[in-house]
Order: sequence, then C-alpha cells, then structure tokens
Amino acid sequence: MERALSRKAQVLEEIQILETELALVKEKRRNTERKITFAQLPAEEQFTDAINDRKYFLDHIKMIAYRAETSMYNLIKHKMNLHHADEGRKLLQQIYTSNADIVPDYQQRRLTVKIHHLNYRRDDKVLQYLCDQLNETETKFPGTDLTLIYKLVSF
Repeated sequence: MERALSRKAQVLEEIQILETELALVKEKRRNTERKITFAQLPAEEQFTDAINDRKYFLDHIKMIAYRAETSMYNLIKHKMNLHHADEGRKLLQQIYTSNADIVPDYQQRRLTVKIHHLNYRRDDKVLQYLCDQLNETETKFPGTDLTLIYKLVSF
C-alpha cells in the first residue's frame, strides 16, 4: 500500500510540474505576436521575389497570346457578320479547342495541320479564310525547317 501511495504522490507531483509548464507555454503563446512584418524577419529567412518574377513571366505570355488572338481576330472580322463584338473571339476560342491532326512531311519540309470542321458552315468558311491567310505567311515551325500548312479537313 505504501508503494502505491508513494507512486501516486510521484504522479501527482509530475502532473503539477507539467501543468505549471503548460501554463507557462500558454502565457508565452498569448504574448507572441500573431503577425510580423517582412522587415522583422531575420535576413536568412527573408524570401526573394520569385513569386513576382513568375507572375510577370506568366503575364507576358498571356499578353503575347492576347495580341496573337487580336491579330487573328483582325484577319477574320470583316468575313463575319458580327452581332456582338465578342463573337469573333469566341469563334477563335472554338477553333483553338477543336480537334486537329498534325502530319509531318519531312521530304517536302511541311507540317500540315488538318483542322476538323466546326459546328456551323458559316464558321467553316471563316476558318478556311483564316487557314488561307496563315498559309500565305509560310511560317516555319519553331526549331525545324518545316513550313506550317493549315487545312480544313473535308468529310
């Protein structure tokens, strides 16, 4: 019985020590600031502006894509009967997401992009005009000597 009582006394003493430590930690936590400014960070923990560099890079890519889309829109807008200004851009987005086959011909140095028909015949006419305009530029596929040729696939 004495052993059990001494063990119980030891456990109670450990509990009191741990409760005291817990109270100290809680007090320290309460007194700790929740937010610090960037200037308060130690020099080794201050981060670089890599996030901003990444954002600028992505913004530049988006701007290039927007300008390319605008140029293509300017090519086709006079071929369309536009009721709304954004119809041309919607058509271009539909073209960008439509199915296509890419067929390389290394002997003739051509890379043919066969675009599948769109939902409406009037859109196919605009797409055919866009293909003709793009073919006139005789653009080389980057990193190769293959000329891009755009075709509307006929059924």
